[in-house]
Amino acid sequence: MDPQLMQLAQTAGATVVALSDEWHGRLMALLASDPGTAPHLERVVHEARELRPSGGQSLIGSVYISAHTTGNSPAHQAGHDRHITER
Repeated sequence: MDPQLMQLAQTAGATVVALSDEWHGRLMALLASDPGTAPHLERVVHEARELRPSGGQSLIGSVYISAHTTGNSPAHQAGHDRHITER
């Protein structure tokens, strides 16, 4: 992968983490200052979960995968859970 693209992917991932941390702090402050907002926030979280991709996994950040094999060696790669059953 192009080093420039790798840097962009890392920066995007860091931005997602920073935004997540920022909003976590804001929501915790809101709950601390007004506990009555909890039912409303629970509803919003429930609605957001329904919008996630099937399988319940969130798409956050990016993954860069590279493999090199020799001979007849297989290369198994996945950006998420994968079960390999071949022997």
